[in-house]
Amino acid sequence: MIMKKRKKLITLYSIVLFSITSVSAQTIETGYHGFVEGAYSIEINGSTLAMNWPEINTIHGYQATPNLFVGAGVGFHFMPNYKEGNIDGTPSWKRDSKMEIPIFADFRWTILNKCITPFVDLRLGHNVCNGSGLYASAGLGCRYALNGKQAIYGLISYTTHKLVYEHSHMVPGSGYSYSWAYRDFEEQLYALSIKVGFEF
Repeated sequence: MIMKKRKKLITLYSIVLFSITSVSAQTIETGYHGFVEGAYSIEINGSTLAMNWPEINTIHGYQATPNLFVGAGVGFHFMPNYKEGNIDGTPSWKRDSKMEIPIFADFRWTILNKCITPFVDLRLGHNVCNGSGLYASAGLGCRYALNGKQAIYGLISYTTHKLVYEHSHMVPGSGYSYSWAYRDFEEQLYALSIKVGFEF
């Protein structure tokens, strides 16, 4: 009777140990990997364009080693309508609600070849519409493996966008009259981005 209990305990212990080992030693498969993520970015540096925005990003590329991923992505960033200041009923700065579409290279370094692991993510690219420019993002995340290829993850990034907005200026008229007009200005916007995604 005691021997049977011991055998059962040894069997149960072996199963638990095998389960823990298989989970903790989850190998990331090399080859094609894709990512889809939702995010929300919060402006943090007190720039003229003090705005927050939601975004959707998708990335596709090659897992060269269990640690290194290299790919390219595209984002759809939903920038809200913006107005600031008031001169004779005219906003000093303004920007219509627009979608920014950054296209970027993505480099991801997964630190541990485990089920749960931190990773570093770097993105560098350019906004392709609205006359905007540089897009860059660097962050630290945590990946939870579902199997060798699929995973869910969270990522916090420091993000910068170069955006075009309109700034009002005074246009002299005849005599002492004047009017207000707008001209384009560029500004680098800095934000904290919180991302949640699925890897496949």
